[in-house]
Amino acid sequence: MNGAELEVDTVDGKVMLKIPAGVTTGTKLRIKGKGAGKQDERGHHLALIKVVMPKDPPPEFKDSVELLAKQYHYNPRGHA
Repeated sequence: MNGAELEVDTVDGKVMLKIPAGVTTGTKLRIKGKGAGKQDERGHHLALIKVVMPKDPPPEFKDSVELLAKQYHYNPRGHA
């Protein structure tokens, strides 16, 4: 939701990837020039985003989510 920076493995080694705020599962982010191919003709590395919730979140987290759900009636399958 807030964005992040994550270390991603590529064919050249690890690089830092900026995850933009608001990104959702299924989004593909491109890392230019870090894909397969000859050194001077590299393609792009694609990173597929998968947002995962914690398996056992602390009670404060659950309470915050429930409070937000009551205040904002968001339907992810609805149209904006």
